Amino acid sequence: MKFDEVLSDIGEFGTYQRRLYVLVCLPTINCGIFMLISVFLVGNPAHRCAIPGYINDTYAAKNGDHAHLVLINRTIPTLGSGDDMNYDQCHLLNASNYDNDNRPVNASKYACKNWVYDKTDFEETLVSELNLVCDESIWQSVVKMMFFGGVLAGAFVFGMISDRIGRKKTLYISFILMFVTSVAQSWAPTLFVYILLRFLVGAAVSGVFLTAYVIGMEMVGPSMRLWTGTIIHATFSIGQVILAGVGYYIRDWRKLELVLAIPNVVYLTYYWLIPESPRWLLSKGRTEEAEDVLRSAAKVNIASVPQGRFLDNYEVPKDTGEFWRLFGSRKLIIRTLVIFFNWMVVAMVYYGLSLNAANLGADVYLNFLLLSLCEFPACVLCILLFNRIGRKKLHFLFMITGGIACIGTLFTTVFGKDLPDVTIALALIGKTGASGAFASIYVFSAELYPTTVRNAGIGASSCCARIGAMAAPYISDLNLVVEGDMGHALPMVVFGGASIVAGILTLLLPETVNRPLPETIEDAEQFDMTLVESKPEEKTRLLEGYSDPSHYNICKAKYNVYKCIDK
Repeated sequence: MKFDEVLSDIGEFGTYQRRLYVLVCLPTINCGIFMLISVFLVGNPAHRCAIPGYINDTYAAKNGDHAHLVLINRTIPTLGSGDDMNYDQCHLLNASNYDNDNRPVNASKYACKNWVYDKTDFEETLVSELNLVCDESIWQSVVKMMFFGGVLAGAFVFGMISDRIGRKKTLYISFILMFVTSVAQSWAPTLFVYILLRFLVGAAVSGVFLTAYVIGMEMVGPSMRLWTGTIIHATFSIGQVILAGVGYYIRDWRKLELVLAIPNVVYLTYYWLIPESPRWLLSKGRTEEAEDVLRSAAKVNIASVPQGRFLDNYEVPKDTGEFWRLFGSRKLIIRTLVIFFNWMVVAMVYYGLSLNAANLGADVYLNFLLLSLCEFPACVLCILLFNRIGRKKLHFLFMITGGIACIGTLFTTVFGKDLPDVTIALALIGKTGASGAFASIYVFSAELYPTTVRNAGIGASSCCARIGAMAAPYISDLNLVVEGDMGHALPMVVFGGASIVAGILTLLLPETVNRPLPETIEDAEQFDMTLVESKPEEKTRLLEGYSDPSHYNICKAKYNVYKCIDK
C-alpha cells in the first residue's frame, strides 16, 4: 500500500485537508512580508550634506526662504545642469569668493559627515538613522544580503531538523524564532545587532515557509498538488500587498517592523492546531500515530478507513539514489547545471525587481504594490497553461518575455525620460515573468529529477536560488555606484539579460508534461527530447508492435516508455 492510495480513500483534498492547507498558508503571508520588508526598513531617501553650523537645515529650502537657498547654493556642489541638476550627496564646498548667483568661485570639495534627508517617502529608515550613505552606502546592500544569507542557512538547518524531529516541531520552532527576532529587531541598538537579527529572521522565514509548504503538500493527493503548490505562492504575495499598504501609513522603520512583527504571536497556537505529517510518522515507523491522524482526517471528510492496523502493509519509500550521480554523464551535467542556473536567475530577478521599486520613479509604495500584484496573474497563467503548452515552453516564455521587458526599460529610462509610466509597465511585465517562472521551475525541476534524488535535487536547486537572492541587493543597488539615468537602468538590464540567457538554456531540457517521471538515474539518462505521450497516433503505432497491449504497459511500468519504444 502506498500513501497516495490511502489519500484516495479518505479524500485527496477533502474538508480536513482544506482546513489544514488554509492554516499552513496563513504564515506564508507573514513570510512574504519579512522577505521584502527591507525595501522600507532600509529605504534610501534622497539626501545631501547638511550645511555646517545651520541647525535648522532641511533637505529642501522652504518656500520663500531665500536665505536658506543661498546657503545651499554656496555650500553644496551641484551635478548636471538645467532640469537634470542635482545637489552633490556626499561633498561640501570650501570657498571664499562667489559670483553674482551666489555660486562659489574656484572652490574645493571635501567629504561631509552629516546629512539631511528628504522626508517625502520615508520619515526614518535605518539608512537615515545611521547615515549609511556615501562611503557607508555599501552597508545597504550588506544588510539586505545577510537576510537572504539567513534564508539559505535556514533552508539547510531547518531542512535537517524537519527530517529528524518532525514537521510540526520544526514549524513551531521557526514560529518562535520569527516572532522573537522580528520584535527584537525593532529595538536593535547598533548596525551589527540589526544585521544579526535580520539574519535570524531570514532563517526563521525559510523554516516557516518550507515546512508549511511540505506539510500542506504531504497531506494532498496527486491530483491537487499542481493547484496547492501554485496557490501557496499567491498567499506569499498577499503578504507583499499588505506590506505595501502598511508601509504607506507607517513610514518609521522601527514602528513598521514592530507593527508587522506582533501579529506573529498568533502562530504560537499552531502547536495545538497542526497535526504531525503522517508521511513523516510512517517514515519513522510510528504507524499508530499516523493512523490516528488519518482517522481524524477521514472523520472530517466523512470517509471511512479499515478498522484496526490498516497501515501495516505501507510501503516505506527507499531513497537509494546518490545525488552526485546527477553529474555522472555529459547529458545529466548539462541538465542539472541548467536547472541550477534557472533557479538562481529566477530568484535574483524576482527579489531584485521588488528591491528595485524605488528606482523606477513615481511613488515607491505604488510601484511596490503593483510589482506584488503581478504574482496573481502569473499564478493563473501557470494553472491554465501548465498542461496545455507544457512546462518547458511556459517557463521559456516567462523568462524571455520578462527579460525583454526588463531590458526595454533601458530605452525608457535613458532615452525616454517623459515615459515613466512605460518604464513601470515594462517592470511589471518583467515581474510577472519572474513570478510565473518561479512557480513553473518548482514543478518543472521536480519532474526532471529522478525519484531517488528528487528531494536532494530540489534542496540543491533551492540553495542556488538563495545565492541568486543574495546577489539581488547588490545588483538593485548598482545605482549607488553608477550615477545618473544609466545607474537607474543598469539593474534592470542585468536582470533582463540574465533572464534571457536562462530562458534560452531551458531549451536544452526535455519536456515533462504527460510523460512518466524518471524513477532512477538510469531513467533520467533515457529522458530524451521526444514527446511521445503527447502524440496519440505514435502511441497507437507502438502498441501495434505488441501481441497484447498489456505487454506494453508492463514494459512501461518496469522500465519507461522510451525503452519500450526501442523494442
